Amino acid sequence: MSELLHRCLTKARTIEGDAPQYGTQWITSCRAVLKIYQDRLECGNWRIQYNDIDEAVLYSFHSHFLLPGFLLMIRTNDQVYHFGLNGWSPFWKSKLPFNVIRKTGKIQHNWFSIMLRIILIAYLIHLVLR
Repeated sequence: MSELLHRCLTKARTIEGDAPQYGTQWITSCRAVLKIYQDRLECGNWRIQYNDIDEAVLYSFHSHFLLPGFLLMIRTNDQVYHFGLNGWSPFWKSKLPFNVIRKTGKIQHNWFSIMLRIILIAYLIHLVLR
């Protein structure tokens, strides 16, 4: 059996395409423990062997509230997975057991996430001015 190297909470989903973005899909995403082993990663009932990975990209970003975060995109022959990860873990900044391309940048927004943020900000302003 392969040694467990790291485990963390994640929000995960499969997607069409590979562009990292905010959106309604994250509302129904899987909340699970991501387990990193020497030869594979597991999340819920997903099991991805490293030799099945065609491409892995680790995006680092800061949220609107300046919180650090990572988005791990894993592309296999039949699926693209996105894993939302905590940006404070030193594990993701170290050498990983699989080949990964590291990128920094912004996560794209869709109309739903923009509208949700506008409503939240308007509500907070309303509470403060009451």
